Amino acid sequence: IRMARKLPWVDGNNIFLMGLSQGGITTATFSGEPVKARVIEGWGCHAGWPEYHGLNAPATEPVLALVGDKDPWFRNPVLQGDCGEFMLNDASQSVVFKAGSLRYAHATLERDEVKRIVKTFLEKHLN
Repeated sequence: IRMARKLPWVDGNNIFLMGLSQGGITTATFSGEPVKARVIEGWGCHAGWPEYHGLNAPATEPVLALVGDKDPWFRNPVLQGDCGEFMLNDASQSVVFKAGSLRYAHATLERDEVKRIVKTFLEKHLN
């Protein structure tokens, strides 16, 4: 992120961090250069390993988290839950899909309705 900000074609004030699954874990637990906002897909911020548990986003960073409540990757009880309880500001949003096929999805961004949620979030926080 620090190096990206030095590139002439990068708007250093509008860097977003986004990840799916293990990338979602990284997005949730990253503690380094500040970013404009974070989008976590396919991760619920719960784990049996302390380094994977919760969010490391500062209170100034909005977070959007997307997860199906029956995502097959999170059958183990220690992995169940969503990121909502770890969010530190009103600009953050935890979206838990509880109906339809999204309830069982791991990669939710394949669906147009989820793309709209993410697009709205990004546009809201873009300078």
